[in-house]
Amino acid sequence: MRRWVVALVGAVVAALVTVVVMRMWKSDDDLIKESIGRFTKAVGVKEGDNPISRTARIKSELAETVEADVHVSVEELGVEVSGRKDLAAEATRVGMFYQRAKADVVRVSIKREPSALVASADATVRVVGERGGAAREDLREIHFLMVKSEGRWLIRSMDVRAATQAQ
Repeated sequence: MRRWVVALVGAVVAALVTVVVMRMWKSDDDLIKESIGRFTKAVGVKEGDNPISRTARIKSELAETVEADVHVSVEELGVEVSGRKDLAAEATRVGMFYQRAKADVVRVSIKREPSALVASADATVRVVGERGGAAREDLREIHFLMVKSEGRWLIRSMDVRAATQAQ
């Protein structure tokens, strides 16, 4: 009878460990979406942000979400940025023009290369900004090139397309 109890307890423990591991494990697609989501939240403008705290927050998040030599293109605004440092400076400048700005990922479509180390993601991002008391809401299509480095998916490049009015 003792063996039966030990075997049963062992089976229950194994089942619990399996459930916990499965819940903690994230797919590559989940990790890519998480990285894009963290980036879009980081570049938002919080009400009452000051340049020092904003810069520190942006630099910290960019270190976790983009490659050091990231390239960003926003054709509509004539912005071409290369490097994490320049991207942080450009993202910080947005806070000088907007009292509040928020970006939320609405949709993401991901295609991974056979190597499983490179992926492209096309995202629709809703951007809401408040400037001079007037709010504006746009949808932007953004193409991301992602690379897997040390278990994390980092943004290598972004191509931000022209805004469309949100519905």
